[in-house]
Order: sequence, then structure tokens, then C-alpha cells
Amino acid sequence: MRLAAFVSAVSLILALAACENISVPADVTDTGDVVHSPTEERAAAVETPAPRRPERIELYGTIAESALNSRSVYFYNVSAGYPVFSKNEDMSVPPASVLKIMTCLITLENVSDLDATVEVPYACFEEFYSGNPNKEDTASAGIAAFQDNLTYRDCLYGLMTASGCDASNVLAYNAGGGDIGAFIGMMNAKAAELGCAGTNFTNAHGLFEPDNYSCARDIFLITEYACENYPAFMEICGAESYEMPPNAYYPDGYVISSFNPLTQKRENNPYYYGSARALKTGSIDYFYEYVDGAWEVLGEGVTSLVSYAVYDGELYVAVTLGAPFYFGPYTDGDGNSLARMHYTLADHKLLYETAFGKAR
Repeated sequence: MRLAAFVSAVSLILALAACENISVPADVTDTGDVVHSPTEERAAAVETPAPRRPERIELYGTIAESALNSRSVYFYNVSAGYPVFSKNEDMSVPPASVLKIMTCLITLENVSDLDATVEVPYACFEEFYSGNPNKEDTASAGIAAFQDNLTYRDCLYGLMTASGCDASNVLAYNAGGGDIGAFIGMMNAKAAELGCAGTNFTNAHGLFEPDNYSCARDIFLITEYACENYPAFMEICGAESYEMPPNAYYPDGYVISSFNPLTQKRENNPYYYGSARALKTGSIDYFYEYVDGAWEVLGEGVTSLVSYAVYDGELYVAVTLGAPFYFGPYTDGDGNSLARMHYTLADHKLLYETAFGKAR
């Protein structure tokens, strides 16, 4: 039942894949039933081949763990129910914004009317102006404190399309009954319910905190549950843009857009893979710690990604956490400037190309 529900979340893609060999019967009764003679039925039984089982794809021994930049990797065939490849899948690392998958899930699970308006108190923004460099210059959905025309739906798109940390806290505040801490408790309770042994959440947005961590297998379990139980999850994750309501910053309204080179076919993009679809990106540039009255750099941050692809009629999900954060520009052999490096994207493309072949 769980598998059927998950696959139905991407039913359009699977239907398109399955429709290639469907033929239209020539003789149909008024009730829509196909009429066959006994001879035709015997011929069909002899001539119709049994459905071909897709070849089992496994990448163990094909990809060296060292070839992947991410510290924790889980690549799973959902349709057949087996891991295609894994690397430190239970290693706990900072999840960055892929944590927002859980924020989205808990909201969908606890809010019955997504078009209800939400409260937007200043308390939802305070931590971003606290002087903690781990919380500054964060991704934003452009939400203004005290605006009164914002809905849960707006915030969910702001959360997943623009990766807005402001949207994360507004959702947590409202779905948590006016208590962001209570919402985080709900996140951890759901993680425990799903068997996520390597996860502990301390915020609703994924910004760095020492005790905020997860692993690739756990993020997969959370994603699988969200997809199979809430069709709105896939709809929201699949949006490339969304029109937000007007506020004090944008009196005429504004459009937020997603950015994921894995799915964007454009010139000089080395990460494009046509069959893949991204569910959520995540990145942290640097980790900071407070030492002797001052903030110091603890280390370079991470990038993370959750994506899926359909191949040979089967659904695959890839999760990579803890790749190095590095956006340094580079050029090709002719000196042409290329897209900036993003190691987690490179990992997903390597997994998909090795399993399925070049981008299509």
C-alpha cells in the first residue's frame, strides 16, 4: 500500500512511461467492453508476451565511494524496494535546507485548510537579526512581518520554491499553535515514528546549529512518507515559480522562482540531467561557533540535494548530504566561463548517468 501511494504521487510521469505500448481495441460494445471471439482470446494468450521485468540496477562496485563528494548518500529504487547505492547512509551531518521537507510534511499533516491566513509576528524573524552569522544572509521568500494576507499555501511555496527561512518560521509558528519550539517537537516525534535513528532537529529551516543533524537514509524515509501520503507535497515541490501576495516590500506582489541546475537545460550547465526532477536543495556556506566572546569560522559548509527520476517505468530517489560548499567559478578548455561548481549536483548526475546513461 505504501509503495502504491508513493508511485501514485508521480502518476503522470509513470503513466507517460507506460503508455508507449498501449493500443486501442477496434471492437468495443456500448458498455465499453471489448468483444473478443474465443479464437482471438486463444491467440492473444499465445502471442501476448508476459510483461518484461526491468533489469535490476545496482551500482555497488561500479561507483567508488571516493568518486562522490557527499558524505552521506542513499540512492533507492522505490518501485522495486531496494537500495541502488549507498555511502555512509546513516552518518549524521548538517542537512541544510533539505530539512524543509520535514517542515512541509508536518504542516501538511496538521493544517486542514491551506488557504487559511497565517499570523506573521516579528518573533518569526528575530533570530535572523541576532548577530549569529549562522543565521544571517539566509534565503528568503520575501515575507514581511505583520502582513495579514499570507496563507499556509503561500508559505509552503515560499518554503519549497524559494527555500525561504522566513516561510519556515511562519509555518512553524502557526502550525505549532504559536510556538515554534512545539513545532520542532512535532518534527522530532515524526522522525522517531518513521524510524529516523540518525536525526535530531533543532529548527524548522536547516540553518546550522551544532545539534541539528540528519542522514541520507532518514531524509529518504521522510521524503517517501511525504510523497505517499500528501499529493500536495509533490505539487508544491514541482513548482518552478509561484506568485506571492503583495506586502510592504512588494506592493504589487512578486514572483518567487526555484533554481536547480540539475533540471535546467541551458548553455554551459554541466549538471543538467533531463530525466531527473529535484525535490529540495540545501546549502550552508560556512559554519560558525561562538568562542571567547566572538564568532569564529568553524569550517566550510555543505550542500545537499533530494531528487528523483523515472527509468524503465520505475521510480528512483537520490539523497546526498554533506557535500563541500564551493561555488568557485571555473572554465572549460577553451577558456569559456561555465556554471559555478556545486558538488552535490555533480553527485546526482554521476549516480543517474551511471545507472541510466547520459542525459536524455
